[in-house]
Amino acid sequence: MTETSPTPGPRARKPERGATLRDVAGAAGVSIATASYAFNRIDRIAPPTRERVLAAARELGYAGPDPQARALRRGAVATVSVLGQEGTAELWARPTAALFCQGVATACDRTGVALNLAGDVVQASGPTLAFRPRPDGELTSSRLITIDGEIHGYPSITADIELAAHELAVHLWDLGHRRLAVIGWEGETERATQVARAWRSRGPLVAVRPPGLARGDGEVAAVAALQEDPGITAIVAVADELALGAIDGVARLGRSVPTDVSVAGIDDVPEARLRGLTTAFVPYEQMGQLATTVLLSGSAVPPPFPAPLTIRSTTGRATPSASG
Repeated sequence: MTETSPTPGPRARKPERGATLRDVAGAAGVSIATASYAFNRIDRIAPPTRERVLAAARELGYAGPDPQARALRRGAVATVSVLGQEGTAELWARPTAALFCQGVATACDRTGVALNLAGDVVQASGPTLAFRPRPDGELTSSRLITIDGEIHGYPSITADIELAAHELAVHLWDLGHRRLAVIGWEGETERATQVARAWRSRGPLVAVRPPGLARGDGEVAAVAALQEDPGITAIVAVADELALGAIDGVARLGRSVPTDVSVAGIDDVPEARLRGLTTAFVPYEQMGQLATTVLLSGSAVPPPFPAPLTIRSTTGRATPSASG
């Protein structure tokens, strides 16, 4: 009698003992190394092959490699740390940070490593992602990637805010706006600089830099800008939280958005869509997933993500009396 091998595929019978990676590899018809890549090195396996391996793992009840066991084999802790500019609370409270951390968590679940929200520390150990680090920060780590900000000597994953700023400037100019206010936040310069550069010689510009990134900071900044120059007809805040606060600031002065003052932001957080905010979309969740993959695999940092402008109801034509 000729003995035949079972047909490869995810429908192989579940072993009575706990399933192993070898069982998954056999069921999926791939080598053990390839099966391992499906959990640990997704950059080295084709998506269809990975899906076949994961389907086999689900069928066999195999949850993936034990992160602690893998860490012992590597001689390192299998953990990705995320640092926030304003501490751990920022990673929960800021919509952009929460979206980013959601992407990191998805990638960590997929690759079988733990996630540590470490807050603002100077010395990081192990693979580390620094979200919006301070430009003058002294953070050090042997394996570090920054997101939405740069620390000299470390790779950075960013969005193309320069192009977004240009699209915002053109959009507002085409609507007839000639006097602009830019709201940044203390400790951040790049986004505000990019918006100011995009506006260039189009018209007068008032730059306001509140102490923080909270919505109240945006409200106070908008009031200050409009009191300094009542002829301002448009405000660009370099983060949606500030832009949403700026809308409140405009209302506080008895003016309306967008009839009297147009307001735009950058980020496109969920509430921006509910409030009809014109803003540039920054894909923080996708950036979190890719940053984690790059950090763990050592692959090349990608070029800046596109940040397309979404035009909504908070920007409109400048009124003739206001635009002068």
